[in-house]
Amino acid sequence: YAATLSRYNDSMTLTLKGVDGLNNALYASYDQVLYESRDLAQSWFRSSIPWPPGLDKRTAYFQRWKGVLYCSGTYLDPSSTKHMGLWRRVDGTWTRVLAGVAGSSANTRCVLDGDDNYLHIGEYGRPSGGPHIYRSRDGVSWEPSFTRLGWKHIHAVACDPFRPGHVYATVGDGIGVTLIRSTNYGSPGSFSIAIKPGTYQSVQISFAPNEIWLASDNAWTSDPDTVFTVNRDTLMIRDATPNYHQELAVPGQPGAKWRSNAYFGAVDPQTGHYYCVTGPGSNSGTAQGMFFVGREGASVQLFDGPKRIGCLARVHIFRGYVLTDNWFAPLVP
Repeated sequence: YAATLSRYNDSMTLTLKGVDGLNNALYASYDQVLYESRDLAQSWFRSSIPWPPGLDKRTAYFQRWKGVLYCSGTYLDPSSTKHMGLWRRVDGTWTRVLAGVAGSSANTRCVLDGDDNYLHIGEYGRPSGGPHIYRSRDGVSWEPSFTRLGWKHIHAVACDPFRPGHVYATVGDGIGVTLIRSTNYGSPGSFSIAIKPGTYQSVQISFAPNEIWLASDNAWTSDPDTVFTVNRDTLMIRDATPNYHQELAVPGQPGAKWRSNAYFGAVDPQTGHYYCVTGPGSNSGTAQGMFFVGREGASVQLFDGPKRIGCLARVHIFRGYVLTDNWFAPLVP
């Protein structure tokens, strides 16, 4: 598929920092300066919203829940120990409402999500005692809903819009690689292992009416895959496509290889089309691309590429477009 792409800005490589559906706003940063777009990335202006105090700007991610803007990221305590942090903006002021345990750190851009009842966030980065998931009914008071000693990361937390109360989380790397699920709004003690640990390693989670799509962080296996799907009723996991994106030719670069891991991707629930991007943390390959799967079981195809700059943020389906770092393209009909 050939996509007509709109670059964020020819002179800047912006990193996507969040999508605000209420205000039709996109947030992105360049050289630690925050920018906004209110016209679907056609133009950008310097944001009047300040960064939360103490935030590591490189790890920031903005999300609105119940009308309130939140920002997740990493901060350092007085002893210079990293923690996951969450800030809430009310009446023009940022207030930190959650501090993770010692050792939790970056990549929080893909671990915040909310439903009609609760906001959920997970920890990344080898935190003490294992990574935690927290939930809140009001965005101010939080309770730990999950942790597991010895596990390493929470890659993503996501609420299933087709099954109210169902909350999923992807876990990695190494020990504890799995998918966990709660069917009770992530209440403490309600998460259980949904797929056999060590079988599939994934990052971003997205939902279609008939299946759950998992962006693959699985190139470390002997049989790597681009994307997986999970059946909600049976929890059976399948390869969503029969081929692997790294096997596709890189246009204009004979002998080059695509980056191996498609960490970030999202399904369009209206069409069942899935879009994913390769990430800079891949363990092989050099070319960055966006890929397309027309439906579960169809072959993965190149949607657009290559790009020189890696993707660091999750993929969004938003207002008829698919967007992430360096890509902004109309959805395929």
